[in-house]
Amino acid sequence: MKRIYVGELEHQIYEMIKVRGEVTVREIYQTLERKSKYTTVLTVMDRMYKKGELDRRKNGIRFVYFLKEGKSKGHDILVKIKDSLFQGRAGNMVSYLLKEEKLDQKELSEIEEMIHAMKEGKK
Repeated sequence: MKRIYVGELEHQIYEMIKVRGEVTVREIYQTLERKSKYTTVLTVMDRMYKKGELDRRKNGIRFVYFLKEGKSKGHDILVKIKDSLFQGRAGNMVSYLLKEEKLDQKELSEIEEMIHAMKEGKK
């Protein structure tokens, strides 16, 4: 059985909730095709709730989980990656992506345009 690490599991849960809107622990567990134990999924979702990444409401004997308003998990994940792998420097992160990813000319032009716009003070 393939093990799923907590960070990866959190990301999968987040993506499923983003698509479905609202889910129960059982729905997530069944969608994962039993790659993780039910209790693991339950624990991770409860931790995500306690960290403020998810919200929940009682529905009978179960909780229904949904994304907390105004939260961007993608941003949180990228900040953690930047801080832990790239010494907190966005430049190191961008440099890695430019070197390691096979970017075509269109993508490089888009990146150049973004950099130019940032220099000009536009978002």
